[in-house]
Amino acid sequence: MADGQAIADAARSLVGTPYHHQGRKAGVGLDCIGVPILAARAAGVDVHDFAAYGPMPVPEVLLEEIAKDCDQVEPSDMQTGDILCFKSGFTHPSHFGVLLGDMPERKFVHAYNKLDRVNVQILDDRWLRLLHSVWRVKGVR
Repeated sequence: MADGQAIADAARSLVGTPYHHQGRKAGVGLDCIGVPILAARAAGVDVHDFAAYGPMPVPEVLLEEIAKDCDQVEPSDMQTGDILCFKSGFTHPSHFGVLLGDMPERKFVHAYNKLDRVNVQILDDRWLRLLHSVWRVKGVR
């Protein structure tokens, strides 16, 4: 059984990778969905890839795809290695990150096109307002 810390550590190792829509290569190019996929795989969890989406993914499809490999958990129960799903325009889920769980400030890793790379950011009030849902990879403790 994999643990969330292994996923978080793998996600952290991707920091600095350039942003590339539908990218799936560490050090070469990743998008926000690629980060949790590669991190889970590096931690030894077999998750499927889904790259059939345009510049603005269909929210329902994203949630259907993530539910194939993950269980939704309450935000109050989030733990290191969980996948954070954020809203764009304050309504539609469209962006993902991996929770690092660093304290006292919780941080997460994500491929953010506005910064043009994979980076670490604090899960501050701004990001918490955009939080749509929290997902845990099945079989991860």
